[in-house]
Amino acid sequence: MTTLANVYYALLGAIFGVLLGILPRWRASLLKWRVSIKVRKRQALTTSGAVNRWLIHYYDRHGLSLFVSEINGNTKYVPVLYDPRLIFTRILDLKMDWPLKVEPQRPIPFRIDHKLLNRRREMGAVLFQSWRKSMHLDRIEFAHPPEISIRPCEYFEIATTLLGLEEETYLCTKWSSRWRRWRRPKAPLRDTHRQTLPLEGHRQPLPLSVGSNTVLVIKIGGDYQVAIQTRAETVITSPNSKAVIPNFGFEPNEFAGGKSSYGIVFYNFVREYLEELFDYEEIIGRSRWAQSPDWFLRLPEARTLLTAVSNRKFTLAYLGTGIECLSGTATIALLAIVEDDNVIEELMQQLTPNYEVAAPSTTQAPVEFISINDSRLAIWHEQGKYQASTDFALALALKYLRQLTP
Repeated sequence: MTTLANVYYALLGAIFGVLLGILPRWRASLLKWRVSIKVRKRQALTTSGAVNRWLIHYYDRHGLSLFVSEINGNTKYVPVLYDPRLIFTRILDLKMDWPLKVEPQRPIPFRIDHKLLNRRREMGAVLFQSWRKSMHLDRIEFAHPPEISIRPCEYFEIATTLLGLEEETYLCTKWSSRWRRWRRPKAPLRDTHRQTLPLEGHRQPLPLSVGSNTVLVIKIGGDYQVAIQTRAETVITSPNSKAVIPNFGFEPNEFAGGKSSYGIVFYNFVREYLEELFDYEEIIGRSRWAQSPDWFLRLPEARTLLTAVSNRKFTLAYLGTGIECLSGTATIALLAIVEDDNVIEELMQQLTPNYEVAAPSTTQAPVEFISINDSRLAIWHEQGKYQASTDFALALALKYLRQLTP
């Protein structure tokens, strides 16, 4: 009898042991399955245009002006707030910071929501605290010309605002598309701050990101060709969408006890040009140990670009500033025109996009150079394929390029 009892308890212990070993894996698999469903639903809301429609309706209801994007004859509203005083074209002095003005960091940091950040990590977002500071919008001075004041802060402070706005927007969009239309979803963060352009001289109460959507154009003969990327499917925000390239947030152009010989705009353009188009992401990420902020300007593709600058075969122009409504990002639209044969050859033959760009397929290249007269630009616009910030920058760039075309 004792032997049978021992066998029974040994068998029972073995079963419990197996269950204890399997249950954590089951739990992890279940959580992964639930997250994948949430990601797919969010991607569906984006690709169907439901998010943009909700944002346009929200700001229209509050009487705020949204940008009207016109691309090769196709016109539509896009969820980007703007002020006409910030829309004009000006060739940039690459040694100067304008249109930005860098000011010292705030003595009191903004709040960080670690729970929100962890939820986005579970969805596959790559979020980490870089040793480099990010830059947030402080205020806009409507002088002649206008000037955008920015301050450094921790990336997680900006990410808390950006992801908080996105979270409640997707929740509102989901509720609006369901049968309970009588219950208007609440957007407390957006309702409180309304995400309008800052009043003159007034500081932003939240750390809004400051970034650029740069329309990169190569000139071959008399034809201007725009670089258009297809975003990777694994990217949470706007997967499979069309976008201009490079896109970047601003980082300080001084560290290691020195300041770059170039202004903060061109400095960040070159950094992201190397990262997004030639996959120098990991190398530039190691710049913590560099002795000079300009160290990456010695990379081959950067030297070729700087030679084009010296030969006056490269132009960087300011086009306008708006607030991208989904994330609250202050978007500075830039136009980079390349007329140098060596830079164009590198872009055509050595281009190696980073992980944010879709892998090449039999039907499309990850980055395509498309004539400004190509009908696809208008078709993608009509189909809602572009990110809102790309719609904004591309419309302004095309308008200016047509003035240059005889």
